[in-house]
Formats: sequence, structure tokens, C-alpha cells
Amino acid sequence: MLSNGLIVFLYVYFMLGIGLSFGNIMTSALASLPDAENGDGNAILNTLQQFSGEVGTSVISEIVAASQRNHQLSLAQTTAAGTQHALVVLVVVLAAELVIVAVTLPRHRRA
Repeated sequence: MLSNGLIVFLYVYFMLGIGLSFGNIMTSALASLPDAENGDGNAILNTLQQFSGEVGTSVISEIVAASQRNHQLSLAQTTAAGTQHALVVLVVVLAAELVIVAVTLPRHRRA
């Protein structure tokens, strides 16, 4: 089982990565649009960020709730297990995000 401290560390690390990467990803995405469409692109990216957060929260909540439906264990045990499963899902999403970012960001060579 993961300790509370490790769970907090991994969550903070995950959220820090999202915070540090989102601005750069958004800037890179908006740079590929014509200037006249930057406002629309900004609105779409912000909407997608909010929507993704809502979907992620719903999926993670359902993982915890599904674990809590196991009536053979106590509520505390099932909640802990569900939270650990949710953390694994978030780590997999993080790994996928890192691969996607590494593959899609443009490479600039320095002279």
C-alpha cells in the first residue's frame, strides 16, 4: 500500500507537471494558428481544459465509488483501495501525456 505522504507527493508532482506544461502546450498550439484565430483557439483550449478536468474527476470518482461497492471490506479499506487504483490511472494518464508531448512538440535546432 502507498503511504499518505507518497500519495500526496505523487499528486503534487502530477499537478505541478500539469501546471508547468499547460501554458507551454497552449502557447505552442496557438502559435500554429493565424493571428485572427488566436481568440477562438484560446477559448477552445480553455474549454477543453475545463471539460477534461470534469471528465477526469468523474472517471476517478467512479473508480473510487466502484471500489466502495465491495461490501466484504470496510468503507475505509475500499476507499483506500479505490484511491490507489485511481492514482494508478492518473499515473498512466501522465505517462501517456508525456509521450504525446514528447512526440508532438516541434523540435528547434540551435545554430
